[in-house]
Amino acid sequence: SRRLVARHITLAHPKLPPALDGLRIVQLSDLHVGPQTSRTQLARIAESTRQADPHLIAYTGDQVDDHPGDIDVFASAFGALTAPLGVFAIPGNHDVYAGWPEVRRRTERMNVTVLVNESVPLTHNGAVFYLAGTGDPAARQMGMQDGAPDIERTLATVPDEAFCVVLAHNPALFPALAAGGADVVLSGHTHH
Repeated sequence: SRRLVARHITLAHPKLPPALDGLRIVQLSDLHVGPQTSRTQLARIAESTRQADPHLIAYTGDQVDDHPGDIDVFASAFGALTAPLGVFAIPGNHDVYAGWPEVRRRTERMNVTVLVNESVPLTHNGAVFYLAGTGDPAARQMGMQDGAPDIERTLATVPDEAFCVVLAHNPALFPALAAGGADVVLSGHTHH
């Protein structure tokens, strides 16, 4: 957990609008921030994110490990990060276990847009694309409606012809998202 791994991936997709060439998304996943998390490591992650000069920042779940109050540590490390197209987050299983309703409230106070089973249109270089986010299966397992995945609702407002990037913490959601029309799915959960 103390080793920072930054992977730069170039994505090619036949449906990708030419105006999105060069769009940079920084995906941060499975940070599992808690009281014992190294502040130095969090600062290194924040600096690496700034150096990438992203157009969009996506937290793909497990922002915290055990408690809603851990978002305060998360916010102190990452609250100043911005991107022209926005900063977005979805829940992961640990965010659910920690108490998703409170984790969500505290995350939204950071000026982070939390996407749970919804999508938003974004415009880059004149091209419109959609960013969507799902809930996590752990919420359903815990009997929670808020935070559980609903693939149909996640993609409901995305036009068929639109390019769509979906944030889904658990990659087990990929087959249903692909069948529903997602063009790219960014996941975490596996820690690899």
